[in-house]
Amino acid sequence: MLTLPTSLSRRFHTTFDGYEAAVFDNSVEYHNFTSALKQYGISFITRIVKGKRNGKKVRNFIVLLVEDAPRAA
Repeated sequence: MLTLPTSLSRRFHTTFDGYEAAVFDNSVEYHNFTSALKQYGISFITRIVKGKRNGKKVRNFIVLLVEDAPRAA
């Protein structure tokens, strides 16, 4: 099992469906983040939540950390 770097683990600051979650409102940030997780071999799943904020359509990309990866100190 690989260690989750601190730069990535800091993004998991909330929970969603019982998993640690990182939330992105930008698809480019989401893609860069998930590419880094794949590079480190970290298991995750993605949820896309659509809604409205201030009358505008928004979507949030939620990355759920499936495996309990050890954290870098």
